[in-house]
Amino acid sequence: MHNRSKPLDYDDFVESPSMRRRDLVSVQCTNYFITDAIRTVHAGPFNSIFRGQEELIPEMPVIDRLPPKPASELHHLGAIFYDEGTIEGTYQVHNDIWLSKMKFSDDPAKQDFANRLWLVHGDQKTAELIRSLKFQQRLAEREYDRRDWMLARLPSGISPELDFYDYPYPLG
Repeated sequence: MHNRSKPLDYDDFVESPSMRRRDLVSVQCTNYFITDAIRTVHAGPFNSIFRGQEELIPEMPVIDRLPPKPASELHHLGAIFYDEGTIEGTYQVHNDIWLSKMKFSDDPAKQDFANRLWLVHGDQKTAELIRSLKFQQRLAEREYDRRDWMLARLPSGISPELDFYDYPYPLG
């Protein structure tokens, strides 16, 4: 989203890494972000110009879209009463989620953690504790203990599109 307190000038757009790339996907992404900034700053005129012609508004490109699958089931895990602010608590939280509540097995013969990748969303401290735990356990024999199946991910805090694209102007 455009930060209105930071004035934009021509160089912010032209000199950005996003504008220097000229492949079709980059151009489509840039068009989308510029249009979104204009829509945010000038919503009234923008909407009146495109009223009845919404198909002309640039959209994010679709790249290698996966075919639709049946809707995922949501299983609420309930409360977890461990201190996730410590390494020991993080171990307990993982055991509670994956072994107790989701009923996976840490038995290497079952290979529940051999061919999976779990994205774990959290704040910076959560990601740091998971990285520390993975480092401590990097030489463990069991896949579950090594945590190679787990990838700690921080949310961008802005929008999902920005997780994969360079924004063409200052955000902060």
